[in-house]
Amino acid sequence: MQMNIKLSILLALLLAGAAVPGCSAGPGRKTVPARDWTPRPGFARLSFPHDNYPREFIVQIPKNYKPGTAYPVVFAFHGAGRTNDDWPGFLKDLSGRAEFIGIYPQGVLHAWEPVDRGKRVDDVGFTEAVLEWLGRRTELDPAKIFALGWSLGGIFCNKLGRYSDKFAALAAISGSFYENPVFDPRMPRPSVLLIHGEQDGVIPFRGGISDSGYRYEGAADAAAIWAGHDGCGRQPEVLDLGREDITAQRYGGCRDSREVLLFRIPRGGHHLPESVEGIFELVWDFFMRNGRE
Repeated sequence: MQMNIKLSILLALLLAGAAVPGCSAGPGRKTVPARDWTPRPGFARLSFPHDNYPREFIVQIPKNYKPGTAYPVVFAFHGAGRTNDDWPGFLKDLSGRAEFIGIYPQGVLHAWEPVDRGKRVDDVGFTEAVLEWLGRRTELDPAKIFALGWSLGGIFCNKLGRYSDKFAALAAISGSFYENPVFDPRMPRPSVLLIHGEQDGVIPFRGGISDSGYRYEGAADAAAIWAGHDGCGRQPEVLDLGREDITAQRYGGCRDSREVLLFRIPRGGHHLPESVEGIFELVWDFFMRNGRE
């Protein structure tokens, strides 16, 4: 009972933090069964059953799509209370210059593990099922499968990187993980980019106990934990991005040519996708140099 109360409070806070006007663009409202879909440039809203739930996702195919070409794949996970319709707008500028297949899943009741509102939804399994389905429908580059998330979606990305072997790199925006995260030692090491505002009032930058009663790792601590998992050097180096609004710290010397980066936004709050110029171009550049070898 206490856990359910905590989950309810956490979801309410994340909902409040997400209650800003979203960017909407892309597919219409019609949902098509995934079995009936044929790859073509543009967007499609698809669905298939998984683990006794009807699951929905948006797929975005590059405008210059060429059958037989192996494309990178970017999964993007929305925040609590938001929808997958955010991502076509958020990534509009990026998708205009970068060629990738975008997969934008919809969370059950607008949430992801562990805030699944008691439904015990297997979001990791669903994500891997979508990737497997996509691989049967079109060519993709298995060395360039990436995960991106904001807020609760970022928290889920941190879980996905620990429990799935499919993703070469992940980027979590305004999303840490809970204290003392558990890692599956069988999983390969992903490269990790954490982007967090120092003024974040929803998921605190410095960690600690939030108003929801959950204890979060601070962003710097989360980066250090990932660096330890990836076998990186103990001390990060400071990078000069040529920007006054971002402080970048990088852990190098990682095993398997991995990389762990923390972008601190000194004046940033929780809503970084709307407030940090070029944020997704930074994510894309990180992804492109962190495919698996």
